[in-house]
Parts: sequence; structure tokens; C-alpha cells
Amino acid sequence: MITYLETTSSSIRHAANIYLTRQTRSFTMTASYTYGKTIDDGSDPGSGVTQDVNVATFFGNRTDGQAKFGTPKSLDRSVSTYDVKHSIATTFSWDLPFGRGGWVLSNPPRFLGPIIEGWKLSGVGRMSSGYPFIVALQDNNYFDATSGGAFRPNLVPGVPLKNPAYDKSCPVGPTCAPYVNPAAFIRPPKGEFGNAPRTFDGLRGPTRKY
Repeated sequence: MITYLETTSSSIRHAANIYLTRQTRSFTMTASYTYGKTIDDGSDPGSGVTQDVNVATFFGNRTDGQAKFGTPKSLDRSVSTYDVKHSIATTFSWDLPFGRGGWVLSNPPRFLGPIIEGWKLSGVGRMSSGYPFIVALQDNNYFDATSGGAFRPNLVPGVPLKNPAYDKSCPVGPTCAPYVNPAAFIRPPKGEFGNAPRTFDGLRGPTRKY
């Protein structure tokens, strides 16, 4: 028997960017902010057969969705797993004011000039929002005996995704309440698909700083 697999997918991205720069004789600074959103129906070519996800995770890499079970690909359309909604980047460069032309030791001894002159201080910083939240079940919910994980649960109506009991002062530990609310998810009946989206735009991992 010959099996044909569809390899097509679609994605779209919208973004807006603001760029600012400030420059003087000895100092230059830039700052940029990007607000964007990437949507697709398959963020990577991963296989659910090799995915072992039995707990919620912010950084799932293999998310081929439920289309492999025969559902319409439109049901897998969601925010991309690699989507970054907010991104801020800054750079600066400062010619240090030492020696001739500066305001510190502007008339240095001849032997000291080559040591203190020509120095520059520069830096770069970046901060961005985290990746979308992903949740999947380890098994296939008895829908297909030959396929592996990446099966999504059902959402419990009216239950918030963010855990109301979460305390920022106790982020991680055996006595700390989890950030994600476990009560927001429930296993669908055997042989049925879960109604949770492939990714959660409103629930993301921690902010990343560089």
C-alpha cells in the first residue's frame, strides 16, 4: 500500500515597527519596538510519533497538530509556536571623553595620551515576550492505534487558563501553585478530538531578556 502525505501549509504575519535614533558628536543610541503576530496551521514538520508530552509546556517543539488524524487543517490554525508578540531592542555607543578633545584630562602628559585616548563604550540589549503556551496529551485518545501524541484536551468553560492561586513570590517549588491552571483542561471522551487550540496566544512563557 502506498501512503500519500500532504506537505502543504500556510502562514501569515502582521507586524508594525517603530525605530528611534539619537546621535551627538560622541554618543549614538538606537531603539526599536516591534509588535507582530504570526499565524499558521503547522509551525514545524515534527512527528507526533516521537513526541512525549504528558505535561503542559511552554516550549513544545513538535506540534504537527491533529490534521494527521484526518481533521481539517483549519482546526490546527493558531498562533505560531515561535511567535513573538512584543520585541524591544536597543544599542548605544559612547566615545569616552578622555584625552584631547574630551572633558576629562583634556591635556594629558605625552606618555598618558596613547593610553587613555580612543576608548569607546558600547552595548546592546533586547527584551521580548515569551512563546505561546502549548498543551498536548501523551497518547492519541484511542482515535488512531498507529499515531502518537500531540492530542489536545478539551477546555473547561469558564475556568481561567492562568491559575488564580499562582503567587509571583513563589514561582517554582513543591509548595508553589503552578502558573497554568490544571483545572482548565480535561481529557475528551475516548475517540473524540479535543477543542483546545494548538497554541494559546493569551498565555505565554516568561519574558526573555538578553
